[in-house]
Amino acid sequence: MGNRAIILAAGISSRIFELTKGLPKGLMEINGEPVVGRIIRLLREAGVFDITVVVGYREELFRERFPECNFVTNPEFRSTNTCVSLELALKANETDSVFVINGDVYFEESILKQMLACGHPTVAAVSRHPLCDEEIKVHVKDGLVTTIGKHLNDEIAYGEAFGIYLMSPKFSVYMKRALNLLNNPKVFYEAAMDHLLAGGHVMNILDVGDAVVQELDFPTDYEALMKTISAKSE
Repeated sequence: MGNRAIILAAGISSRIFELTKGLPKGLMEINGEPVVGRIIRLLREAGVFDITVVVGYREELFRERFPECNFVTNPEFRSTNTCVSLELALKANETDSVFVINGDVYFEESILKQMLACGHPTVAAVSRHPLCDEEIKVHVKDGLVTTIGKHLNDEIAYGEAFGIYLMSPKFSVYMKRALNLLNNPKVFYEAAMDHLLAGGHVMNILDVGDAVVQELDFPTDYEALMKTISAKSE
């Protein structure tokens, strides 16, 4: 059994359009390296070479930039959410552990290796900071995720699941089934995770502590990230 990865990068990125100027935000450059390109590099450095990128908006740019990757197209990227993109890329008979990574997240370089080394088959990377309604939040008990989603109360949630998961082959197979059963193309894929957790499936957490993590949803997110990187380099 090995490891493979799915990077979700199909969206239009409308909320950060003024900054990307029409490019997919996964191709935004941070210190000269596109966000998705950086994720691909970190996966390889962690020993993961079977990488699938789910594309949609301006997919030709990804295919040209990263020809060494596998690609799956979400043709309904304008009207569907991440649940559809992930279901398309998961296999009905997964035999490998699978990283699922949102293509708009910048994260510290050691996180993927830490997830592989932690000894748990299914893991969510979690960051603890003041939360808001925009973020995917988790409740945690004894190191296990009990519930996950944007709907959780940000005042009592443990932290943010910022879009990096490692799933065992079994969890991945159930995820594909759960995504199909949701039959709601508008939701985030974490809705299926929440359903599985309620049914007794196990997901551990990797608390990343003060590691640099930033989802790039809005121009202010980009500005905050650049300030953080600049401060760390001083």
